[in-house]
Amino acid sequence: MLQVAGGSRVAQFLFGVGQVFLLVADKLRVCDAPGCGRFFVAVRPQQKRCSARCTNRVNAAKFREKHGDDGVAERRSKSYARRRARQLGRKSVKVSRRPGVGGRKKKAPGNT
Repeated sequence: MLQVAGGSRVAQFLFGVGQVFLLVADKLRVCDAPGCGRFFVAVRPQQKRCSARCTNRVNAAKFREKHGDDGVAERRSKSYARRRARQLGRKSVKVSRRPGVGGRKKKAPGNT
């Protein structure tokens, strides 16, 4: 690494920051998840998002767009039926769903 001869500590610090930036410039990216926009240093060549949280959020949105919210509720119900049958040691279990209950819905503020 190059050193700044003389100069203030601020100049030396900024020079060091510039050198680090040059080392990671090709890996410095902006997260493409909607609503994020954070800068991050990519670990993999194809990495597009800053974290697993952003990746999961984008993948969940794609799934819901493709299958709709009913698809999510249906999968959850079937998964519960399989798990319950396994717990009871049966081949299958009849699981009835309550009307209006399916996906995870957030409560409105103030309604507890």
